[in-house]
Amino acid sequence: MLYCGAYADGYDGYNFDYERIGREMGRTGGAYSDFWKAEEIYFFYYNCLESKGDWEYEFNPIVNDVKLLVRMHHDFLDSVGNYAKDKALNIGDVIEITPDTLKTLFIESKIRLPSY
Repeated sequence: MLYCGAYADGYDGYNFDYERIGREMGRTGGAYSDFWKAEEIYFFYYNCLESKGDWEYEFNPIVNDVKLLVRMHHDFLDSVGNYAKDKALNIGDVIEITPDTLKTLFIESKIRLPSY
């Protein structure tokens, strides 16, 4: 779940913008702390492995799962964003979305099943 926000932000409904995602993972990006948390998890995991692979190899299944979640639920993510945008009146407004509203938005959204 650490990377979902960065990947969701970098997905236009068809393609992932890897440059944008990379910027989010960088020092000034919103997902910088997520990146370092994943690094901590990786180093713990790495120390437990008998056969050690590099970071890209070990985290590839996790990143692929994140991308799949974002692809499948893009409509829901857009619905939540649009709902919040419609509620915003001024910069800095606090917008709360109730669990019932989230559930309704989720039920009403389309889920894209993967085609392999």
